[in-house]
Amino acid sequence: MFDVKYCQNLREAVNRTNIFYKDKIQSQKFDFICAFMDRFDFAVNYLNQHNEKPKTEIEFMTYLTQASIVRDGINLCYDLLELEKDETNIFFKEYCLRDLGCEPESDDKYYEYLRSLAFAHPLNTNRSIPDKLKDEKQFSPFCLLNVHSFNFDKNAVGVMVYSNKRKSFSITVPFEVLVEYLKYKYELLGNIINKFNSIIKEMEDNWKKRKIDRTKSDLDILKEVSKILDERYLEHYDIDELIEYLEVDLSEKRNIINVEMYRDKIRKLIPSICDAVDEYRTDDLYKICDSILNLRPKSHPMMHYQLEKIFCYLNDDGYGDVEWGLIQADAFSKEFAKKWVIIKPYDMSFKEIKLLANVACYLEYQEQNKGE
Repeated sequence: MFDVKYCQNLREAVNRTNIFYKDKIQSQKFDFICAFMDRFDFAVNYLNQHNEKPKTEIEFMTYLTQASIVRDGINLCYDLLELEKDETNIFFKEYCLRDLGCEPESDDKYYEYLRSLAFAHPLNTNRSIPDKLKDEKQFSPFCLLNVHSFNFDKNAVGVMVYSNKRKSFSITVPFEVLVEYLKYKYELLGNIINKFNSIIKEMEDNWKKRKIDRTKSDLDILKEVSKILDERYLEHYDIDELIEYLEVDLSEKRNIINVEMYRDKIRKLIPSICDAVDEYRTDDLYKICDSILNLRPKSHPMMHYQLEKIFCYLNDDGYGDVEWGLIQADAFSKEFAKKWVIIKPYDMSFKEIKLLANVACYLEYQEQNKGE
């Protein structure tokens, strides 16, 4: 059986970071990596479901098709990652010597030869022939799956071969040997996973060297955090939102006191944000931001719906139903936020409306949880 953990571990390595689709150099590999992983999942599943010798030519050719996805995928990935290949010659050597009187260049070359005659180029094989004669071409009229009386192999698979330069002959290998070769190739995935992990580690180690300049103003520190996250190919929407809330001008002066209470809370979180960034604790960073941006107090049933439409529809890029977002902002103001802030949806910027919505939620949440 082919251990599916290799496929799972590969996905985990690639998907635990945005490096492979955002970095200019690594992103050149990304489309291939995605195709590689998706094809591998299907091919390995097929090989595990068909682990007994094929009974028909169609089954044999289909098996080799899926086997080739595994074998070729490994080789191509090795080339892409510039890994050094170990050209083995241990699986098919004795069978090539017996059937052709010569050693193959390598196990890979012999597999290509068998594959070519079995289904890839059965009517014109001329490049992968071991010890090829001058101008020789080989052809295969059919595959061999029941050949116990032809040689000493048990459970053999192979092909009948015609040549324009020599007498007809057959090449066969035990099916178990073919499987062992494929498993060996498949398990080279471990080296590929290690390479992906080393690429990630090298870049992360580099990023960790950069520390935030904490002598700057609060606003400039957050802008530096946003830039660092961008360099690390990490999302920084939350940090950008905090920056906006510190920068946005207030059109309604009666909101200043409560807004400043909220802004003071943001400022108090900045050292923890810096620590999380400097120590590369990304999950903690997002939790810190969440603690100020997504506090939701107990309130009337429509509050969550209203907030969803405010934050989804009120965007300067024009995305979403702006009018419906303004209607919900007005309802939110009258039904909930008026206790803490004054929101005038049609007279305020979208950023100011969102800031005030968060201020109202934050202050109400603090009041409801005073004793906790």
